[in-house]
Amino acid sequence: MRSALFTFILIVSVLSGIYSQSFDYRKYNYEWKSVKPDPMVLDSIYSKEDAVIMDEKCIYNITGNLVQNYSTVNAIGNYFYIDESSQGKSPIVQKYVRIKFLTQKGIDKFSTFTLPESFDPQHDMLIVPHAKRISLRRPRGEFQCVRYFAARIIKKDGRIKNALLHESTDKEIQPRDGRDITFFSWNFQIGGLEPGDELEIDYSYEGSYTYSPTSRLFFSGEMPKQNFQLTFRQRQKDTYFIFDHNVSNPADTFEMAGSNMRYRDVIYKEKNLKGGISECGSRPARELPYISFYLHNLDFGAHQANAAVIQYPLPYPWWFKLSPFLSYQYDDLNFKLKWKDKTTSAMNKFVEEERSKVKDTTTAAIISGIHHTIVESFDYDDDINYYEGNDTKLEKLGKNVENKLLRQISRHHFYEQIFLRLDREYYLSIMADKRTNSIDPGKYEHLGLQSWMYSVPYKDQFLFFYPKASRFGYEANEFPFYYENVMTVLVPQHLPAENKSDFMPSVEFKFVRTPSSNHEDNNRQTTAIISASLDSLNIRISGKLKLSGQFSTLTRGYYLYQSMDTTINPVYYKSIKDLADPGDQVQISSEKLSVLFPFPATFAFNFKKEKFIQKAEDGIYTFGFEGWFNNFKDEEFSSENRRLDYYPDFKSEDIHRFLMQFDHPVKLLEAENMVDTFSNSYGYYIIKIEQKDDYKLLFETSLVVRAEMVPASKAADIQSIFDAITSLNQRKFKVKKI
Repeated sequence: MRSALFTFILIVSVLSGIYSQSFDYRKYNYEWKSVKPDPMVLDSIYSKEDAVIMDEKCIYNITGNLVQNYSTVNAIGNYFYIDESSQGKSPIVQKYVRIKFLTQKGIDKFSTFTLPESFDPQHDMLIVPHAKRISLRRPRGEFQCVRYFAARIIKKDGRIKNALLHESTDKEIQPRDGRDITFFSWNFQIGGLEPGDELEIDYSYEGSYTYSPTSRLFFSGEMPKQNFQLTFRQRQKDTYFIFDHNVSNPADTFEMAGSNMRYRDVIYKEKNLKGGISECGSRPARELPYISFYLHNLDFGAHQANAAVIQYPLPYPWWFKLSPFLSYQYDDLNFKLKWKDKTTSAMNKFVEEERSKVKDTTTAAIISGIHHTIVESFDYDDDINYYEGNDTKLEKLGKNVENKLLRQISRHHFYEQIFLRLDREYYLSIMADKRTNSIDPGKYEHLGLQSWMYSVPYKDQFLFFYPKASRFGYEANEFPFYYENVMTVLVPQHLPAENKSDFMPSVEFKFVRTPSSNHEDNNRQTTAIISASLDSLNIRISGKLKLSGQFSTLTRGYYLYQSMDTTINPVYYKSIKDLADPGDQVQISSEKLSVLFPFPATFAFNFKKEKFIQKAEDGIYTFGFEGWFNNFKDEEFSSENRRLDYYPDFKSEDIHRFLMQFDHPVKLLEAENMVDTFSNSYGYYIIKIEQKDDYKLLFETSLVVRAEMVPASKAADIQSIFDAITSLNQRKFKVKKI
């Protein structure tokens, strides 16, 4: 489970001019390349769009450079070349965009531009909690970020009109190492637009910041693009390796002279690019064109015979990049473990006690037992005070182990100390989140966000262990869906001590897939008996919540400790637990928890609701179940103009069954013995309503998600099931007292 690295964040949004960040960009004397731009024809394939980028030219200067402030050097901006940087920050981005607005909806949605912008939005926003993704932007800019911003409107009759700019800024303060670090976003809202207008904008910025920056540049954005050009600019003396993905046309390469250095430009051109890069449930890397890149340090390549000098660089292989993470045995482990310091003695005692609990002497059994103790018994400290600079105390691993406390800064150190005492073969495992990235065994590429786990051999497979990052932790071989069935690389950690000095160690880096699950493993069942009184109009609910597979992995920590995975859709945490009256609480208790796949967990709950039933006309009563049938429904999903394929988080079965028992005989009106079934490429949804006898009514839904991917062309299938879930939750039922 992830949590944001910086958690104390202050967001302020006010009119620009109040902040102390630089507004030098307003002094920039921008002049358009031509007084009146040439007409452009919009392709008929875009006739039903709300807005289309007819032309975009972007220069992504990865280098940056140290020269005077741009406002004293440049007088006129042009569309193809700016190389001055105010403080040498990278990258420098310059972009020219010409947009055709076809509808008012397009104007409302796409007439505000925020700088700096993201070239890989799903990666950049992944670490930001869902609840904060409106207010927290990634990337942010530093004090002097925007270099200039110019905009003008081309009316339908060809007249040129100055655009009305409404500027605002967002400010983010991140306490770090005892001081506040401030970042900004600049918002430019264009006024005076009408359907049929075209908008030209030209802007440049530099010094953008985000946690674990991406090394990918996607060509697509939110709007479709008719013509697109990307120039990836680098210093001629630098060596970047660039990898094309889903790109239609090969790049052209040019060399050119800047004002103070020579550059190499790699230019890509594309036509008719899809929009919708941020659509929920999409995997842009699987279908949209992009490039990935990394800077080569000229430390690996082809050598001349009997010479140490690299003749020319070659792409990094995985083994070269992973070799620094290899770990070796101690020359004299017994001597190391006899040290008298607190950490050594506390770790020796902890591991010895845990080993004595396990009869099986295999590495897998011992570390599984130790890992379970940590998951179940250790409290967790996220070390916010440490990262903010307010806690300067030492790590104190030994003392914390005695007190059963795991600190965030000790997560990996703790496990390394455990494996040291086991003195057995084990591995570090690199995981890429499949929602945004993947590992290709045949080609090294920079991953951006990644997680480190540990693994040990088990029969002909491997067991994986993820050091917990909250009070709740995953059991052995337990993964959230985004680490299931992904390629991972194993880095040996128990190599012979005599090999430490090998410059190029002969080591096998294993590439294996993590375990997977299916819809039968991933099951949730919510069952309850509802005792209903027509006299008091109140109800009392008693039931059970059974979780297995991903439903258990993602949510049982919520029911045990209020722990939530902030990177997943928060709808997973909507449950019957939320239905108690204000000021009251659902009483929930765990009845069964298993450490073995598919990790079944059972919780019992009970609560009451007053005035749940409304008395209508004589003998008629109404009630509804809003929020009760909380089958998964992505609130952000819309099938309208869906552009990218939709990937459900995981295959699953989700059942809600409520038996309502009345204190008087009743007859269900309008929906007696109703069964509705929705079946399509996404899965199927069944609604069953049945009068069992004069006192009992059964309300039941079953949602089975059976698709790994639903093509964008069938987005309406998903929408129909989501709409059915919404409709049932909004429905009112009537009974007549008989």
